[in-house]
Amino acid sequence: MRLGICTSPQGSAELLDLGFDYLEWAAFPLLADSKVMQSAVFAKVESTNLFFPGGISLWTGEFNAVEYAENLFLSLADSSIQTMVIGSGDQRKWKTDEESEEGLERFAELVMIMQGLPCAPTLAPESLNSRETNLGNDCGILAKALARNRCGYTADSYHLFCTWSDSGNTDEVLPDFLAGQIPHAPCHVHLANAERQFPQVGDQWIDAFLDRLNQVGYTGRISLECQVPSGTTVQDVARLKEWIRDWLNE
Repeated sequence: MRLGICTSPQGSAELLDLGFDYLEWAAFPLLADSKVMQSAVFAKVESTNLFFPGGISLWTGEFNAVEYAENLFLSLADSSIQTMVIGSGDQRKWKTDEESEEGLERFAELVMIMQGLPCAPTLAPESLNSRETNLGNDCGILAKALARNRCGYTADSYHLFCTWSDSGNTDEVLPDFLAGQIPHAPCHVHLANAERQFPQVGDQWIDAFLDRLNQVGYTGRISLECQVPSGTTVQDVARLKEWIRDWLNE
């Protein structure tokens, strides 16, 4: 298990000094700012998020997602980036208000096409809660649709906790729910608590999430997708790593 942090180029060096193993940056700005890829800290970027640029839709025909992805992959071909998370809730939002089986299948097929491009790293779409999009809200259904197209997915604790809470649940998140949402090992993981804050050792909801990751045999990268509180120390990050590794039986 490697513990990373979702952040921007600014402040990355300080976060690495706290003991994070790698960085996760936004993908789409890298095409517009090639200079940042020449910085020393860029070598520690092993994953990305914010895959598509803002202000576009995948479904209007006005944006060529495959051409965009090909250019992005080629620009990052010599980088350390291994995994690219695809969230992009507004961009992938389906053209009707309701969730759509057609939309999900078209999204999964698009991911498969992009995954087959030269220089493509591992693409790992994540489920997003219903406040952010109407396509791919159920992680289990998304993961299975992607698997049918020979693609992987990201398990994001915050979005799973939102889905649980938005269904009217206030008690501890149940193992059966997580088993349905994480049907097989993901390619990548995002970690935060139910308020999208820094995980606190012993949080029962996160314990259940990590237990499910252990059950499916996950031991890969885990990126914190939250703010790191002021005053966080090297010891705090080390303690967090130890907690996660204990749950994953590493």
